[in-house]
Amino acid sequence: MQCLATDIKGKAPSRRWDCLHARKFSTSPQYPPPDLFKPGSSSFSPSDDRQVDDEVSSKSTFMAPPSAFSTFGASPTLLAEFLSIQPTPLTLNSLLSHAPAPGQVPTTSQLIESAEFTRRELPIRLARRVGGFRSLPFIVGSNPYIQQIARLYSQSFETLARFPEIVDLNDHDNFVSMLESLVEDHAQNVPILARGFLECKKYMDAREVSAFLDAAIHSRIAIRLIAEQHLSIAGLFHDARRAGKTGVMQQEAAWGEDRLSVIGVVDTKLSPARMVKTCAQFVHGLCEGTLGAAPELVLEGDVNSTYIGVPVHLEYVMTELLKNSYRATTERWRERAAARQRSNRFSADPPEPMPPIKVSISKSRNHLSMRIRDQGGGISPKNLPHIFSYAFTTVNSAEDDAGSSGDSGDLEGPYAIQAVGGVVDNGLGEIGASGLLSGLGTLAGLGYGLPMARIYATYFGGGSALDIVSLYGHGCDTFIKLPADPLHFQ
Repeated sequence: MQCLATDIKGKAPSRRWDCLHARKFSTSPQYPPPDLFKPGSSSFSPSDDRQVDDEVSSKSTFMAPPSAFSTFGASPTLLAEFLSIQPTPLTLNSLLSHAPAPGQVPTTSQLIESAEFTRRELPIRLARRVGGFRSLPFIVGSNPYIQQIARLYSQSFETLARFPEIVDLNDHDNFVSMLESLVEDHAQNVPILARGFLECKKYMDAREVSAFLDAAIHSRIAIRLIAEQHLSIAGLFHDARRAGKTGVMQQEAAWGEDRLSVIGVVDTKLSPARMVKTCAQFVHGLCEGTLGAAPELVLEGDVNSTYIGVPVHLEYVMTELLKNSYRATTERWRERAAARQRSNRFSADPPEPMPPIKVSISKSRNHLSMRIRDQGGGISPKNLPHIFSYAFTTVNSAEDDAGSSGDSGDLEGPYAIQAVGGVVDNGLGEIGASGLLSGLGTLAGLGYGLPMARIYATYFGGGSALDIVSLYGHGCDTFIKLPADPLHFQ
């Protein structure tokens, strides 16, 4: 059975792993055979995590335990136990329920309560991810890249499920050490999964792949929010303890004055203008270093407005959207300049200036809205319906180069070198490093940018949305709407 993941010497899996399995297995059997579970059970629906977070999940009954092999190494009995438990719907209210108020250091009891919530909640969600992988067709679940991530989830589930109750600070320190290790272990989950589904495009419908990935990424966001919220609170507690401070603390010395509004990974006064400037600075350098030029940013509207949100979510969304606009604008400007030079080779007229990227911010009583306007030529009507589909770029690029090293799609321009993360500074860099570098890994040219940006932008609901309007031949307007106060909506 080991040959399903690696060859006998443990070398990297062959690109043509699917040829052998395609001759042996049909695509209809599930991985593993579904008769090990009660027929009709929803325990392993790929959309379970999304349904739970939206409070529309339903109870399901787990029956005959499967073998340890079919659960990717997890104890079947333990997995059955946690699959029978419903996760707590994750909202900003529930995320902050065990955290101190802004400007305060968590007490020991708050710290232990937060750790216990994290210890109880994570294995429930991880169990559902293991179940999600089991719902895949056998040949897809046998893909070495997908199986690698499934086994990683299984191992993390076992580790957390067997961790004893946390009753004192010594237990807590051991828990934090283990949790930090698990967060790091899952750093490259999404790119590895992308590679696996790229190889399995023949065996799953694009809509099924999108449904699975939507649920997996939605669940992953919840898991990481819970884990990193506690790690952030624990870091504040230990920093204050080393400094000999308790209770209310003026945090300028430890975090900087701009962090007084932060509670863990949540900022109660998150400035979209500041985030846009920071992300634009990063993308500008990226675009200029790769394409030799970059447009300027024009920021307008309610630039002093703030809202309650998670900085790393807005960071990812803005980086992805600005990256698209900067690249499209620069490439179109270069094409127009080259065409003009060919038609007027002896003209002494100065070159046409590159149009700027305009970002407008507006805040109403209930929502904060942003518009990104570029003149990058827009999106072809043929491609527009597919821009939020994982399968759009991922599937189309696989067949073009069967001998590629694994980086597919467009590998030139900003996409080729963009490692998501390391964007934010001035107090947010620490959160950015943990939330984006370790949370998303490198997603260069995989076609996952816009679908994931929409998930992050709309995660907490409250009327949130991300939409793109294309004026083909001219440019795009991208609209982001976020709840101004998610605590009120929830």
